[in-house]
Formats: sequence, structure tokens, C-alpha cells
Amino acid sequence: MVAGCSKEYTSGPTVVGYIVETNPDEQEILVVNQINKEQAMDFKLDQYSGKDIEAYYVNVDKFWDFTFDYEVGQKVRIWVDGIVDDSFPMQAELGKIEIIEE
Repeated sequence: MVAGCSKEYTSGPTVVGYIVETNPDEQEILVVNQINKEQAMDFKLDQYSGKDIEAYYVNVDKFWDFTFDYEVGQKVRIWVDGIVDDSFPMQAELGKIEIIEE
């Protein structure tokens, strides 16, 4: 499944990783790379602070109708739009998301 705006992305995804958290109230998902599916299912952000991972809180409000298909443990490719807040985890607006079937 692919969700995204009509914008064409000519480069690769911003990150490929696992959904480790969904937050319907804030309309965000947390996507982390450099972990496996087992780690994604029991992910605790504070255990990974300072480790060699990228973590993105991605605002999915433009795609909220699609989020019922997104679950913790799913591997995804995401493209972000606009400026990325370079905090840990990083924060960005979702431009496009693809589920990777495993």
C-alpha cells in the first residue's frame, strides 16, 4: 500500500525502517531504522538514545484516513516534506509512505 500526495519524488526515501509507535491523538507515527522487526515490537526510545539509529516522528495528519493500515512492526519507506527538526527523534511532515511486505 502506498499513500502520498501527488508530488513526484525523484530521490530515494528519507528513511526505511519499522513503525515502533502510533499516536492517533497527535496523528504521528514513529519510524526507526537500524533495528529488526523483533526490536520494533518491543521498542523503547530511551534504550536507543545516542546509538546509531535514525528515529522520525512523522506527522501523518494529511494521510490520517490511511493510518488504520499502519501498525507497530510494519516495515516502511517514508519520504518527508519540508524541514526536518533535527532533534532525537527527528520530527517531520510525511510526504509519502510505502509498506514493505516481508
